[in-house]
Amino acid sequence: YVDTNYSGPLMFSGKGAGSLPTASAVVSDLVYYGSRLGKKEFSEKNLYSKADIVSLEESEERFYMRFNAVDKPGVISTITAVLGANNISISSVRQYETVEPVKLVIITHEAKESAVRSSVEKIDQMNDIIKEKTVLMRLENLP
Repeated sequence: YVDTNYSGPLMFSGKGAGSLPTASAVVSDLVYYGSRLGKKEFSEKNLYSKADIVSLEESEERFYMRFNAVDKPGVISTITAVLGANNISISSVRQYETVEPVKLVIITHEAKESAVRSSVEKIDQMNDIIKEKTVLMRLENLP
């Protein structure tokens, strides 16, 4: 099941993985790409042009952070102050009401990975409010 922006929900069915379905897919790919050899999309310029490489620390992405924190006044402001001091803008905040420690989820706008990791390390050292290591995931923007 695939839900797309332009086509809406689509359902595909067929044989699962196995030697013949896999061989069929491989042959299909070979025919597809073989038919395009010598065309612009496979020109030497496109195959070997240099790409800009950005170090992971300097890359800018959105991030998901899940903090396991005590449930008391000032916790959210303490965490967001550290993020703000590192130029990290917040897209959304959600606190899940559970038994302590509570789960606090923050999604950022695009921010430098080095700044995000540095902030999380600093926040994780606040043992009076953070009870477990923070879950941090990069959210890549897909076209």
